[in-house]
This record gives sequence, structure tokens and C-alpha cells, in this order.
Amino acid sequence: MGENPNKNTVIEDYVLSTILSWHALRDKEAVKKATLDTFDKSELQAAMKAFCFNKSVVGVVEPASTHRNADLCFDAIYAQIVSLDAHGQMPSIVIGYKDLFKVPRSFPTGEASSDSSEERLSFLERSLTRILSQNDLIMKELLDFKKTPPPSFRQIVSQQAQSQPVPFVNSTAQERNHTSAQERNHISAQERNHTSVTLESGNRAVQNMINGSSNAAVLVEAVAHGSNSNDQWKTQNRRRPRPKAIQGSYKSQAAGHTWSAAPRDIFVYHADIETTTEDIKTLIAETSKVNVLQVEKKNHADAYYGSFRVSVRRNEFEEATKPEYWPDGWSIREYFRPRPKKDSNQPANGSVPHT
Repeated sequence: MGENPNKNTVIEDYVLSTILSWHALRDKEAVKKATLDTFDKSELQAAMKAFCFNKSVVGVVEPASTHRNADLCFDAIYAQIVSLDAHGQMPSIVIGYKDLFKVPRSFPTGEASSDSSEERLSFLERSLTRILSQNDLIMKELLDFKKTPPPSFRQIVSQQAQSQPVPFVNSTAQERNHTSAQERNHISAQERNHTSVTLESGNRAVQNMINGSSNAAVLVEAVAHGSNSNDQWKTQNRRRPRPKAIQGSYKSQAAGHTWSAAPRDIFVYHADIETTTEDIKTLIAETSKVNVLQVEKKNHADAYYGSFRVSVRRNEFEEATKPEYWPDGWSIREYFRPRPKKDSNQPANGSVPHT
């Protein structure tokens, strides 16, 4: 049958572990009746979500939807157990220590059973074996990590500084240090300009190193020979904040004049892959009074869920994005249109090239 691809996958759930142990001792109908009598709907829904919708489990066939009925939840869980067990792909189902008291001590048949203690002990032994096996895997990974820890930030910077040294020499500053006060008073205008350009270049180098360069040698030299002027260290080209827009409120009463605002788009995703644009229109008409202007499906070729661009009136955007109007599990946000690609043949100033 081959190696189990889910042997390292561990799911901690007391409902699944109980159903799995009863499955080995009773038929489906007996297990179903005992499960529905023992656990409530919320517990079965949580178990189904952890087992039937777990992306890390290989071979799981997701149910058509998240059932809200306890009977259907059990059917989905039991079908997955039978399917994975038949293909040798059952993951490890364990019980947390805090949930041991929630597991029934015996099979709820309504009559005393002499085998209940033995079944209970056997069940707890299997659960303990699974927990110990998972702990061994975690400890092994932890020991491997301690043997070969990743390098520290200081080591990374030191290695990069040694591999790519970039010397920084401010010759003008050195020459100024060897000149007397009288000679510095007679420096020509040309030399002063050259000194200013060199200082600005050094400051730009320091700023570039601070903004993300990993070469520590250049940073140390730049700081050592940089300028002490605070004005030269200020960040240039700061973006000015945009003024807040003013929304109009005038509504024309004259006949034949209708001033309409541009629509706003909503990006709807994480829908079922089979969902259509007509389904989106039907859903919005059913849950709200928002007027839908246009619906466009935005799925790419390899998509595994449905995505849509929904255009609505600008004054209805906030109403249309209320979470209570959309199904559970769907995601919504404002849709931003991609910027058009620039033509490489068109000049930068926007003029038409001569032919």
C-alpha cells in the first residue's frame, strides 16, 4: 500500500478520537447513535472542520459545504475515516490532557458492559502512544536545530563586510587637518566647492547604508569621516500629505440634468469556484437593497476559488461592504484597478515620436 503520507500529521480532537475508537468496535449505526447522544452539534462541527477541511491531510475529500446539522456532520466525519483508513492514509488523532474528562468512559449502550474498562484502557494506551510519538518528533527537530543554529545578525554583517570591503577615504578632510588656520582662510572658491561636493557624497553614502545596505565597513568609515552638521542629515524629498477630499452633496432638481458619480468596485473572493456572476447578483438582491451595476469574474487559469469585481454606486459602497450581506467564509474589500503599462516606444515627455 506504500508509506502513509499523513504519518507525521497530528490532529488533536477528543470527538474524532472517540469516533475512531468506537469505529473499531461497533458498526456505523451504533457509533452514530452513540456519538449524537454523547456530543452536541458545536462539538461535531468543530471536529468536522479540523478533519474534513484540513489542508495538511493528504487524501481528504472536502464535503460540499460546512454542515450545520449534527447528523450530516457525523456522516462527513465517518466517510472520511473509512476512506482514509481504506487507503492507509489515516493521520494521528490524539486527545489533549485538558480534554480527557470529555471522553465517555464506556460505549453508551444503556446497559452495563464487562468490557468497558478494558476498552477504556486500550483506548487510552493508543492515545498515549500517539502523543509520545509526536513528542519524539518534536524533540528530534529541536535537537537538530540546536546543533546547527542560524548565524546571528552580527555574524552576517561581519561576514559581508569582510567579503566586500569598500574603503571610504575623505582626502579633502585629511588635507584640511594638516593645514594651518591661516592657510584655511585663504582656500580658493574652487577648493571650497570641491569640499562641499565631497561632504555631500559622503553623507549620501552614509544615508544609503542606513537605509538597507549590509556593508558594515562602509557604514563605520562614513560615520567616522562624516559631517557634524545636523542640516546635512535631514531626509530629503519628503512626500507632502495629500489634502482630504471634500465630498459633494448637491442633487440636481432640474429635468434632463443628472450628475452621476463614478461607481466604486468591490473585490469579492474566496467564493466557491463554481460561483457565477448571476449568483453574485442574486445574492446581493436577496441580502440588501444595493443596486449592482456590473459583475465581472476575475479568476485566473489555476484558481481554486472564485473571485469577482462588483461595481456599485459610489454612495452605496459602504452599505454593500457590510459583512452580514456576504456568506460565511467569503472575503470582500475595495477593488483597485491595475495601472496601465507604459508604452516603451513613447517618449518620457508624452510627445509623439517623429517617423
